[in-house]
Amino acid sequence: MFYYGVDDGTGVINCCCWKSKNNGEPRSMLNGEGTSLSDIVLSKVYKYDTQESCLELGDVIHVRGRLKCYRNRLEVSASYYRKIDDPCCRIEIHRMEELPNIYENVYDLPFVLPSHVMQELKVQNEEERTGLTREAQLIDRLQNYLQNHLADRHTGIKNFHLNELETLDDVMAIASCQCLEYKNEGGSGSAPIKQIRNIIKQAVLRLEREGTVYRSGMIHDMYEVVRTNLPSRLDKTILQILRSDCHLSRYEGGCHYMHVMDRLHEYSDFQNVSVDTVRMALLRLEEHSDVISATSKHFIPVN
Repeated sequence: MFYYGVDDGTGVINCCCWKSKNNGEPRSMLNGEGTSLSDIVLSKVYKYDTQESCLELGDVIHVRGRLKCYRNRLEVSASYYRKIDDPCCRIEIHRMEELPNIYENVYDLPFVLPSHVMQELKVQNEEERTGLTREAQLIDRLQNYLQNHLADRHTGIKNFHLNELETLDDVMAIASCQCLEYKNEGGSGSAPIKQIRNIIKQAVLRLEREGTVYRSGMIHDMYEVVRTNLPSRLDKTILQILRSDCHLSRYEGGCHYMHVMDRLHEYSDFQNVSVDTVRMALLRLEEHSDVISATSKHFIPVN
């Protein structure tokens, strides 16, 4: 590896370039074998190239590569470099003439944070000042609680309606915490109903993306619980679809998960099943050795 520093007028940028160990020298010259005319010519070309590529302090070079961060230091991973023969220093003079314009339009401009970073910092400062909790944190807490609560076999919950969650004391204790985003909408110390329902809805949507629950096709806002230790109706239906369709010549190489979702939507119970739920169910079946992934998107039943 060839490692060097380049001063671009704003500071020294580290550059590294990987070079072949033999550097293109003819194999016969390296092995001490008899040389042909072509080997002699190649050897002279190699020596000339070595002289031209040998760099010294103060040389002007042309570097091409990509910026990357290595050990917390910015450097250029150079894919190409060459020494520039510039006895009259025209290139250096041209570069020096460019620098004032570059400083004015780039380097001397004040650093401006992206708008989403500014918004995040503003929310954090407001959170520290008021002592209120952000909505995203409440959603995280409620998601973790529901995940553990629904996975508990002793609860016996197979399905639930979104409104039913509002009757659980632990759910309400989390969803009704004073929230930063709704601080101007609440009454005298009580959380607005809009906050409670939105936090519950967002937490359940996250569970749906994880495959813990899925929307029932029969009743609006009704969710079915998926238990990892027991095969669900969804898993059984997906397995049935794969077994029937993979016998067709068109799907001998496996069924695409989007095809599985389209087939599920033909059933009234699974009309609202999302693509995330289908993918999680297929991965769960693969973990139980019920299906095999032919590709990252196609699945075949084991038997």
